[in-house]
Amino acid sequence: MAEIEVTRQHAVQTIRLNRPAAKNALVDSMYRDIATALVHAEQDCDVAAVLIEAEGPDFCAGNDVAGLRDLASGTVTLEQTHTNHFLTALSSFGKPLLAGVTGRAIGVGATLLLHCDVVHAAHDATLSFPFVTMALVPEAGSAYLLPARIGYARAYALLCLGDRISGRDAAAMGLVTASFPADEVQTHIRDAAKRLASGSVGALRATKALMRDQNALTAAMAADQGAFLARLATPEVSQRMRSLFANAHARA
Repeated sequence: MAEIEVTRQHAVQTIRLNRPAAKNALVDSMYRDIATALVHAEQDCDVAAVLIEAEGPDFCAGNDVAGLRDLASGTVTLEQTHTNHFLTALSSFGKPLLAGVTGRAIGVGATLLLHCDVVHAAHDATLSFPFVTMALVPEAGSAYLLPARIGYARAYALLCLGDRISGRDAAAMGLVTASFPADEVQTHIRDAAKRLASGSVGALRATKALMRDQNALTAAMAADQGAFLARLATPEVSQRMRSLFANAHARA
């Protein structure tokens, strides 16, 4: 069974994370397949909007621990992965990008939402950005995007204090578009995707470009990637990665 399922209904393409046994934690092949799907959707005149969903109770538990361990140990370099391809495709996507979130959205599972135009989350969903608690720094431009969206003080609490936030509270502070009971999220986000897909693709693309400073975002993402890689190379992070991997292996 594919870990990323791509389907299309009318003008809405859906990218479904399909690794529920691992809480949809992302491995490198998933980064590759998401990026490929976004690039194809950008180029396909028959696709007007893209929706990201997930199979199972959790949206995404972040980057797979084994992948982080390999990067921290130097077994794999960033250039050998599809991470940059994924980040570029995500951050530069010009058409409407939506996400429906239930359960946990952790790490990159939360930061990717900052690149989406419409996000509907379950009231009881949990969003968290545990990078600093792992001795790392935020990635995917989140240190730039999050304060701009919800203010410095709230962003600092999420990024540096490690606070977790419910879908209901995320909607109240503007981190996500709206929250609903978990069993209604899919209906509402698919309705929003259909509404956007029925609009003018050109006008939607132009409006998104006006609302986002792509040059500033690209520069911010380059800066935080440099800081992230620098932190990965420290003994502190290597030790934490070994501990996380050991704990994950023990739970399995």
